[in-house]
Amino acid sequence: MFQIRSRETEEEYHKTNDWLWDADENTVVYVIEASVETNNNQYYYWVKLGYSGDLDNRIYGSLSYGWDRNTVIEDVQVIRFLSRYAAHDYEQYLHDKYDEKKINPQIMKRFHKNNGHTECYNAKMKHIFLNEFFSTGDKYETANIPNSLEPDTSHATKINNLPF
Repeated sequence: MFQIRSRETEEEYHKTNDWLWDADENTVVYVIEASVETNNNQYYYWVKLGYSGDLDNRIYGSLSYGWDRNTVIEDVQVIRFLSRYAAHDYEQYLHDKYDEKKINPQIMKRFHKNNGHTECYNAKMKHIFLNEFFSTGDKYETANIPNSLEPDTSHATKINNLPF
């Protein structure tokens, strides 16, 4: 069961991790569903679990993962947190709980050139993570992403042939 740290623990943690302290309504834990078309016209799907105080910048800005140029963001679901501590802890709780379900990071480096390749899961994990979000008692929501980045579902009928 996930539990948020006590205030005393947060204050102690704050002494060495100032960047985690500030949070606002934009602090989220997210599940990104992504796909990429490979050279043999197959589509590979995966989900990326993470947290951020600036989701747009995390996905496509200066903090980006360095997506493969053919990557399509299919869906982004978020759960909001008022504390970056809580968001960080919740993300880490999920990574620890489902560690054995992670995709081999060496495979994911093809699609995440900068970082994030160690936090990817088979696309089937999306529903498990959304159930985890729901179990917190908070509502999760679809993130608003810029129109140019909206999901491309034109290939939805192609085979979901995962290489992992």
